[in-house]
Amino acid sequence: MPTIIEWVRKLEQQIEDEKRYAEIYELRYRNEYVLPFIAQEYREVYGAQADTLLVSLLEAPRTGSAAIGIDALVERLTVLGGSSEDSATSRALEAAWEDNDLDVMHREAHREALVRRRAYGAVSRSIDGRAIMTIESSEQAAVHRMTAPPTTSTPT
Repeated sequence: MPTIIEWVRKLEQQIEDEKRYAEIYELRYRNEYVLPFIAQEYREVYGAQADTLLVSLLEAPRTGSAAIGIDALVERLTVLGGSSEDSATSRALEAAWEDNDLDVMHREAHREALVRRRAYGAVSRSIDGRAIMTIESSEQAAVHRMTAPPTTSTPT
């Protein structure tokens, strides 16, 4: 039976893997990525010091096209809430939607998913019984899916 520490290490490793995967896409989204063909041209002109120059003195041309594309998609991926045929359920769902600012935060989930490949919605219950939902990036959460209970298998 795996220990809690083994599970924590496995989930931490998943988070680190996600960070490594998303790093290049995050750089592109923030418009800090230098295109390889431009870097090669700078190396031909300025020699070995080109990499330092590209970062510090010379600004390589940047278009910001990744952020423009992602932000345009995020603006169009609008979730208006949920509904139910049962009026009490529908009211409770609307209240939870508004209480958790999901009319705004669902856009953050879309952005995280488009830039980093994954985004998570964590749902919990407050002390007074209300539903609380938060949007988490792949740097903040990890999920391990399995068909058997965790007490019967070991993390791989």
